[in-house]
Amino acid sequence: MTEYELLYLIVERRSELINLIQWWGAISIGVIASSHFIDRKINMFVIILIVVFYIFFSLFAIRMVFAFFEQLLMAFTDLAMYADSAESVSQQTQAMIVILTSGRLFESSVFLAFVMCGLTIATCSYPIWRYWECQKCSAKKNKNTNPSDQIQDLSIGSILTTGSCCLKTLHC
Repeated sequence: MTEYELLYLIVERRSELINLIQWWGAISIGVIASSHFIDRKINMFVIILIVVFYIFFSLFAIRMVFAFFEQLLMAFTDLAMYADSAESVSQQTQAMIVILTSGRLFESSVFLAFVMCGLTIATCSYPIWRYWECQKCSAKKNKNTNPSDQIQDLSIGSILTTGSCCLKTLHC
């Protein structure tokens, strides 16, 4: 492969990696945002189903990210071997080789692994915590009120202004 083809391969793999991370991040934020609107009418089965599917999705995304990092490492290594055998190389190739030899690629992969694992744990924990808090506050509210006072205002306006039907009861 030529120097241009190797540089192009690195740029393409990096672009695909960034797109995958953004896609995974958007799904993670979506799970967290939708968990904020958990009402006490959603049962634990649905919450567990969301969490299990998200875990499988995250494991897939994490494996793909590491596959992209391996491909990037191989492309950087090929570029370094090309630069060793070539008489002269571009400044961009020299800069890419510095990235390989300085260990920045490895540091980035370790940092990204910690971020992805941490965000996966947080994203899986938040819907469960939110459900338990809604259930706990709902039970406390039901103890402290008359049965005739238990009817909540479920109009669209009240849900949008409070954030969720359960949000009123979270501030017990």
